[in-house]
Amino acid sequence: LVPNPAMDFAYLKLGSMRHGESLEISIVDILGRVVEQQIRETDGVIMLDIKSYSPGTYLVRARNGHKVFRGRLTKSR
Repeated sequence: LVPNPAMDFAYLKLGSMRHGESLEISIVDILGRVVEQQIRETDGVIMLDIKSYSPGTYLVRARNGHKVFRGRLTKSR
């Protein structure tokens, strides 16, 4: 996840994904509330629009079949 911390956008770079593969993305706040869930097709990089998020720490999970990425993202002011 770059940049981290981020203000408006963060990029999830998934080099092992093939172009056009579906990816399930979940973003959860530190209290365990789901902020966003989406299914996207990937080309190796996913742009996450976090402008509307409150400042704080979020857990990001991206899953494609058996491949799972988990990361922590900080939204700054």
